[in-house]
Amino acid sequence: DSVSACFWDFGDGTTSTEINPEHIYNQSGTFDLYIEITLNNGNVQALEIPQFLNLYVPEADFNYAVNNMCEGGIVNFSASHAGDWNFGDGGYAYNSSQPVHTYTENGVYNVKFIVNDNPYGCVLENIKTVSLNKENFLFSFPDKVCAGEPFSVQTNISGYQSYSWEVSNGTVMPGLNTYFSLNESGTYFLTLYASKGNCTDTFYIEQPVRVIAPKADFSVLSPVVCDSGIVQLQNLSENASSFEWNVSNGDYSSNIEPSFSFTTVGTYNITLTAIQDGCRDTKIVESAVWVNPSPMVDFSVSAANNCYPVTVSVTDMSPGIVSQRVWNFNDGQTLLNTPSAVHTFLDSTVKTIKLTVTDSLGCVSSLEKPNILPYKGVISVDSITGCIPKTVYLHNSAPNSVQQTWIFGDGSFSNNNNVQHVYSDSGFYQILLISEYSQGCLDTAMLPYKIRVKEVKAVFSQNTSQLQGCIPLLVNYSDESVNALSWAWDFGDSTYSSVQNPGHIFFTPGEYTTRLVVTDLQGCYDTAFAPNPITALGPHISAAVDTVEGCGSLETHFLNNPETGVDYTWIFGDGNIKNSPTASHIYSPGVYVPFVTAIDTNNCEVTVPLDTITVHQLPEIEIQTIANHECVPFNVQLEVATPQDSMIWQVADTSFVNTPVFNFPMEKDTSYLVFVQLTDDNQCSSDTSIIISGNPVPDADFYSPDTSFSCFPANLHLTYNGKSEDSLQYIWSVGGLTFNSPSPVILLKDSGKYDVSLTVTNSFGCSASIRKENYFSLNDVEAPENSRIFSLVVSDDNNNLLVEWEKSNAEDFKDYTLYVSAYGEYLYRIAKTENNIAATQANLSHLNLENGIYNFKIQTMDICGNKIPLSELPEYNTILLQGNADTNQINLKWNRYKIAPFEKFVVMEKSPFQNNFAPIAFLSPDSLAYWTQKFFCKSGYSYKIIAENTYNTGYYSASNTITLYPENPYLHAQKVTITRTTVIDNDNEHFVLNEWKAPSVFPEAVKNYYLYRTTSASNKELLAVLPPYQTSFADYNVAVDDSSYIYTIEVENTCNVRGEKGNISNSILLNYQTTGNDVILNWNGYKGWGNHNLEKYLIRKKVNDSEWKTIYEASPTERFFKDDILKK
Repeated sequence: DSVSACFWDFGDGTTSTEINPEHIYNQSGTFDLYIEITLNNGNVQALEIPQFLNLYVPEADFNYAVNNMCEGGIVNFSASHAGDWNFGDGGYAYNSSQPVHTYTENGVYNVKFIVNDNPYGCVLENIKTVSLNKENFLFSFPDKVCAGEPFSVQTNISGYQSYSWEVSNGTVMPGLNTYFSLNESGTYFLTLYASKGNCTDTFYIEQPVRVIAPKADFSVLSPVVCDSGIVQLQNLSENASSFEWNVSNGDYSSNIEPSFSFTTVGTYNITLTAIQDGCRDTKIVESAVWVNPSPMVDFSVSAANNCYPVTVSVTDMSPGIVSQRVWNFNDGQTLLNTPSAVHTFLDSTVKTIKLTVTDSLGCVSSLEKPNILPYKGVISVDSITGCIPKTVYLHNSAPNSVQQTWIFGDGSFSNNNNVQHVYSDSGFYQILLISEYSQGCLDTAMLPYKIRVKEVKAVFSQNTSQLQGCIPLLVNYSDESVNALSWAWDFGDSTYSSVQNPGHIFFTPGEYTTRLVVTDLQGCYDTAFAPNPITALGPHISAAVDTVEGCGSLETHFLNNPETGVDYTWIFGDGNIKNSPTASHIYSPGVYVPFVTAIDTNNCEVTVPLDTITVHQLPEIEIQTIANHECVPFNVQLEVATPQDSMIWQVADTSFVNTPVFNFPMEKDTSYLVFVQLTDDNQCSSDTSIIISGNPVPDADFYSPDTSFSCFPANLHLTYNGKSEDSLQYIWSVGGLTFNSPSPVILLKDSGKYDVSLTVTNSFGCSASIRKENYFSLNDVEAPENSRIFSLVVSDDNNNLLVEWEKSNAEDFKDYTLYVSAYGEYLYRIAKTENNIAATQANLSHLNLENGIYNFKIQTMDICGNKIPLSELPEYNTILLQGNADTNQINLKWNRYKIAPFEKFVVMEKSPFQNNFAPIAFLSPDSLAYWTQKFFCKSGYSYKIIAENTYNTGYYSASNTITLYPENPYLHAQKVTITRTTVIDNDNEHFVLNEWKAPSVFPEAVKNYYLYRTTSASNKELLAVLPPYQTSFADYNVAVDDSSYIYTIEVENTCNVRGEKGNISNSILLNYQTTGNDVILNWNGYKGWGNHNLEKYLIRKKVNDSEWKTIYEASPTERFFKDDILKK
């Protein structure tokens, strides 16, 4: 019988339930084997094999000691077993446990030790790296610096007695930790010479230093301008790509050669900063631009009187020196360089006069003043054309007139200022205005166009013989109007005409009066009425049809309001007539026009047409069927042979409208009555019905107990799972094979995925099919593709290791097995087994992650037991970080991160003042060491190494965390020297200015400056706490004329530790007293530099508003000086 379950015990504490397991023993010893199997019939069998395996693992570790020489060295090797040695330089030793080998050249050598330990034939080898005077030294410095910017080279070199650096420009600097400063633009290479005894090693650093030296320079093209002037700047800078311009008025620009506008008089400083790759150079030009004021301009305007033409006198009243003036009278006349002028204006509309002056500096100003205008009458009129009677409104727009006379041109006049005048006759009229002014001026204004008054007259006649008659009655009209351009006739019967001489027919009995309205070109109009009305005779007919449209056979009634003495005759239009006051008639399909005729006692006859009557044919209906009585489901198609605009289908509970073709889904084997009604566009309707039916279809379904993953070859069972019927026929299709049994058994011999399809047919010939894709899956013997390990991350506390790997794409996946071995071991043990394909990580503990390197392999197995052998899987390793602390220096090193490609190493640091790690360096993947020098606090600094972006997936691996405690002898040694304490005492400001330099020891580690002040040797007060970038302070809370102030500064570094107290510096208080003609001066001594650094005191005296003169030089110890005022 087949085995249904299996249990293995390998004797080393591990077990397995696989049928054919593979097991790795990770330790030496003798092991028993136990196996227990369960058969398909339920029987259990067991077998135990004592001492199944004797396993021996030889020891291949070795140690060595190096004695370096200038070139090469002697190395002593030792191992616990004898073996064969390959020293990596072509030398060998055999069957030895303590060989000694001499290397003739410096270098790094891989030494291999091979142990062959009989009687088991186990062979083990170990490889270690031996370095002779060739440590993996690292150099770190900026690849570019600004000119004059100091920089240093960080390196992990140690153990030499002396060092010196050489720059490719010839500069030589002693010492290892020195600062370089390069002032010229260019690319420089560094070389380090390290000596120990008689040996000197030369280190050529391949990475160059690029020095960037922008040079700021510019010129002002027009440095002297007038206010509102524009200054253009010319950029003469070198080695710069961007620029910052600043003007002392606050203007700014980043253009290469900007221009600036100046509106305020004064002098302006211009600053240019040239920038290249973050490096800056600044040039300041004081008083680069002079802005002069524009001249003031003024003049007077006068005239003897305002009579036309006006003569105007102008006089320049501008202050200052005028080198040129231009008079512009705005009538086409100008005058140059005369301080006064007289000008007569023939144009009375010139409103302003303009004067432009230029001063001696070339600055120009202009002023425009109102002109003196003459007295002129101005006529305003509302309109100049109209019909009789024409009213015009006139207005005198001229000011200052004392008397005016209007002359209207029709023999009338008026003396009012604003008048209204009516013209009663047609014609053309000229209007004049005579104005008199107080200065005796007379002016006559004439309206430039004449007033036009027009007249139109409506007159017509009609034929008197046509005043009465039977309808239709024709009347002719004749127009006799005067000046008419258009005609509007109203005949009184709601009809009209625009013809000049119309004729009109009256169709309706009644009495009518005609009216004519005529209009001329300007819109003047007149109306006339006919003197006699028109009388049209005849009977009145008020007949109507009640129904004018219908279908099939239509009965219509003719309605009438008959008059007495009138005879009516009805003509139906289909050959039938009837004499009666009213009538009714039945019409067959067709179109008919009926009439009615009436004759009155005047023998006037009237025939009137009535509404057209339309009778439509009923629509014909015929239904055609397609696909009736077939296997369900199917669509029955019903089609109307003569479709209409409106169609209603009714099947069971379903309705459809307005479709000539009706598709009904037959989903059941039953019958339906189909009803259809057609309505044409005349709203005429017909209807009919038909019966439709369908045949049943068998079920198509199946199942198999063998649909889970199977290993080939396999016998698979299929069973029909549909509704049972008589006479069913089956067709199965699997993997190119066909079967006709209701429940076939299929033997599949090849791996892969198989589709299964089934077709079932009943006695009606109706068939049903089903297809299930990939229904069977048979696994092959190929091992699933290997998964890659993406991440090996050691926790911050070094207690846990997170391993993350690639998710398998195997469809027949069974489990992952994660293997681990310690560095130096060659046997792997199982760290974790995971049967969830989506679970791709393991969190491991109980590993010595602070002191050891661990190797890992990940193995993926499918459900048939296929997997890649462990020996063929790639090996991944953890990163072990080690380090030591020197004075203000941390040295780190780590092992190589194998197999997985990654982007870079990131050095992470956590200082005592940080809660989290932060990156401090980014290194290439082949880097294995790093060192850093800086200002360390007296606390632990933690480090770890990250291999970032493994396999370009965003994952990373992280090393263990180490904490180092570097020594810092400068922790309390920072000290600040005040370089100057001076009093600023002028009309606007009174304060003491202190200036100092940053400490010479680790200036970048300054956190705050504490500035203290006192007026005596004790009782100092904290004046200010200042940021590290500030190196000056103005003390305004002082009385500089009364006291001397003493200052000192303490430094607080980034470790929150105060440094040494700085020097004491003080302000100088100058006092005086007068004795006769003498002024005696005395002052306190300046302590800032000490007497040994103070050269002298200079006594200066103010000799005028802007000049001071040195009158005495005092020694550092002098405190008094007498000035004899009369002698001087």
